[in-house]
Amino acid sequence: MTGVSLVLLLSGSKNFKFDMLPFWKGDTALYWLLGLGLVGILTAVAGLLRKLRPLLVLYTVGMLGLMVYGFFMSPVYRFSGLEEAKWIAWTGLATLVAVAGALLQFKETRRA
Repeated sequence: MTGVSLVLLLSGSKNFKFDMLPFWKGDTALYWLLGLGLVGILTAVAGLLRKLRPLLVLYTVGMLGLMVYGFFMSPVYRFSGLEEAKWIAWTGLATLVAVAGALLQFKETRRA
């Protein structure tokens, strides 16, 4: 997210379309993508350092919700074919695995 939005913002490109982000359009979508990407990096680092661990869970659940709404529930976005639908389904599954991984940080470790 961060890389794509940064490249598009720095290049000044206007020929992009993010229909899966129903809340934001145009440059606003790029700034939101940049911000969300940076927040994701910060929450991942905080999770690795074992500080503010619930933020990583909240972030991954939020991204899963944004993805489910944007791709599957939004009246604006439409799949262009079966291959794209499969790709998005696999990406959604990977996001669900990311949520499970974020929750695993709260699992008690067994000591020998």
